[in-house]
Amino acid sequence: MLNREFQRKTLEYLRDEYPGYAGCDGLKRLEVNKSDEQDDGSIDYHLDQIMTPKWIMANLSYLAEHGLVAFVEARGLIVSYAEAKITAKGLDFLEDDGGLSAILNTVTVKFDVDNVRELVEVGLLTAHVPEDKQGALLKAIRKAPGTMLQTAVTKMVEKGMSDPVGTAKAVAGLFGVSW
Repeated sequence: MLNREFQRKTLEYLRDEYPGYAGCDGLKRLEVNKSDEQDDGSIDYHLDQIMTPKWIMANLSYLAEHGLVAFVEARGLIVSYAEAKITAKGLDFLEDDGGLSAILNTVTVKFDVDNVRELVEVGLLTAHVPEDKQGALLKAIRKAPGTMLQTAVTKMVEKGMSDPVGTAKAVAGLFGVSW
């Protein structure tokens, strides 16, 4: 019953009418393929046979449930399903770069220097640093400025800790400790 091509074209149609509402009767004139692929990959019906008001509303309701379109409301209640408009989330969905949502939904994680130092120490010590090198490495980490610790964390992430010994050697090299 749901049709991705129809949904995409519906969003594009509503984008062209933005910021206003558009009559849903205009959706009947959207050109979409005359066949639709089923979940199992089969194609067995034609849109011109099923593009009923109920089918259109099912697709619109689905988009509304995901916050991509909105219907006419008054006092928080939907008063008309005959007109719809694209939401900011719908506009961002159509953008290749994710629109403002991609920028506004970015999470920034900040650590203070002591947290970073602790992360580096724990990460390296779980990597089986030879005992004769542990003291020198821990001393170097504890004296290191924040920028060097940031570089160490970057190296650890780049290595992905999939090679703990290699990661430990690479980071230890930053602190002048080698083995």
